[in-house]
Amino acid sequence: MTMPTWISEFQAFATVAVAGGVGFIGFQQFRIAKRKLQLDLYDRRWSIYNAMRGLLVITYKNSEELQSATLKAYEKKAEARFLLDGIACDYVDNFVKTISEFDNIQEVLKSGQMKNSPEDAARLATAQMNRTKWLMEQYEPLIEEFSRFLRIDHVL
Repeated sequence: MTMPTWISEFQAFATVAVAGGVGFIGFQQFRIAKRKLQLDLYDRRWSIYNAMRGLLVITYKNSEELQSATLKAYEKKAEARFLLDGIACDYVDNFVKTISEFDNIQEVLKSGQMKNSPEDAARLATAQMNRTKWLMEQYEPLIEEFSRFLRIDHVL
């Protein structure tokens, strides 16, 4: 017994329609996965930026939280290698290094361990002042450096 022609034509059309629907759904899943990747990268980059900004704010406050914030910044510095380009990584490296030096000098000045000459104390105070000035000027460069990575549509 043979099928009527319209049934075989309908089957052929249905096969093409199902294949098209599956292709459309697959394409939509691809777009969703791409957007999720963008959002995940954004979140990870934001956490790096937020750690650097937080470190800068804590430095302004002259807070006791500076050492823990510096440790967090070192962790984020390692993540930055995988999420940012070389220029931004160099900026983050320099930023964390300067804050670390700032913290070390601050600890030496606070502890009163300066048993050397007053010239050494003056040199350290000048170094601390220079780092403080540099840090005060870093809010805008920090935003500028990260702004190209903190767009939702940015994908490496």
